[in-house]
Amino acid sequence: MPLPASRDDETGVTFSKETPAILTTPKNLFSQTKDFLSSAPLANQQKGAAVTPDAACFVGDMEELAEALADDSACTVITLVSTSSREGVSGDGNSFPSAAAQTPFVFRDEILVSKRVIIQGNSVLLPFLDCSQSIRCFRVMDGGYLELRYVRINQSDKGVLRPVNPLYEGFTVTGMVREYRGSSVYFEPGATGGRFLGVYFDDDQSDETDWIVEQSFALTSFRIYGGFVFMAGGRLQFELCLFYDFEFVTPLDRIYLGGDVLVLAGEVSFTGCVWAYITFLGFENGAGFNVAMLGGVAIYTFCQVRSVALGATFGEVLSFVVFLWLVCVSP
Repeated sequence: MPLPASRDDETGVTFSKETPAILTTPKNLFSQTKDFLSSAPLANQQKGAAVTPDAACFVGDMEELAEALADDSACTVITLVSTSSREGVSGDGNSFPSAAAQTPFVFRDEILVSKRVIIQGNSVLLPFLDCSQSIRCFRVMDGGYLELRYVRINQSDKGVLRPVNPLYEGFTVTGMVREYRGSSVYFEPGATGGRFLGVYFDDDQSDETDWIVEQSFALTSFRIYGGFVFMAGGRLQFELCLFYDFEFVTPLDRIYLGGDVLVLAGEVSFTGCVWAYITFLGFENGAGFNVAMLGGVAIYTFCQVRSVALGATFGEVLSFVVFLWLVCVSP
């Protein structure tokens, strides 16, 4: 038996309830299109939540970005509209300026993320997020979710200074250890997780050679726990990301656990990611040169690792030659 007809009070159109109430009126057409094209999480769409006009925000500097990420902000999708990157020449045309001089997104303090938020840049220009002046860029709190799309992000230069272990007091001049824990993004226990799409993780230390040599002669100790990302729980996805590490000289006393990513718990997946490491002089010490897993599950799909250590290779060959000389020539 056919169902009774219904009437649209706004348009006066009568239609059968057997016909789906979709694309039959301008009102229905708008609502369906809005839900289909919205960038809201799938879970929210299934609950019938609609994206409000103020959920999408456009920011051009660090102050606006901090306001958009505040807890009382309605922004859920944040677009970086600045085209600045770290490439370029200074006024004299001879030297490269610092990253801080080129990007408006210089973090002086870490930003706490306790809600679901998406930060997207440009797949060609890759807006640069400078974490060097802060302990890190983002700390994702309990219940928070952070998604970065098409940006370039570096590591913190500051870290945290702590007293050296008393057993090693006689082996260091400074008496301090510089410790890094997730120098770009830190996911606390209870965080929902996050996603990195087309992100360029940049650790180019070519302009810090003098400082590294100075710290090495002073026997300063460095401890790295997740060079870029520290994950203590949740679900994390890396898609089409590049991890780039370049340095002329490696510090003498540097030990790492997860050179780029450290996972304590949760689930992490890498899809189409590339790790590139280049150094000319130095030796690496630690575990998990790229990724260290102390718990949870890791999935790798179509990933590549490229490593060039010219000085380290030469040192290994020289050590082997000296060993043969001692065995064959010395009495």
